[in-house]
Amino acid sequence: MTPETTYPSYSYRPANRTIGERAAARVGDVVELNACPDLTWITVKTQHSFYDIVVITGDTGEVMVRGGSLFPEFRHAIVTASLFGGIAVLPRTIAVGLNLEFLVDGASVITSRVQAISQLNLPVVEGGA
Repeated sequence: MTPETTYPSYSYRPANRTIGERAAARVGDVVELNACPDLTWITVKTQHSFYDIVVITGDTGEVMVRGGSLFPEFRHAIVTASLFGGIAVLPRTIAVGLNLEFLVDGASVITSRVQAISQLNLPVVEGGA
């Protein structure tokens, strides 16, 4: 008689999942910049800081960023991707549960893990002064 194999009560998680599958398991709310109208104001809370991000051109990830210890005033930046384990898994995207990478003056800046995101579309006034 062969003994019956039993498994623990927790769910089975294969060790051979891809980096994308492991990252997807961590991702919460997501803001894709290419879906944001120009001048969308995004507030990002990370483990260690708060950031204000104003979308200039979502398709390219071009933004103005303020916050954290590095950006006391708004600076031009490019949101390159949300990172998982140092690997870009969501280009031009801000995702809860992942780190965020900016390019500022050609240098990479990586935030601590994103904990919350909120966004506001600022009104654009036609015709101005």
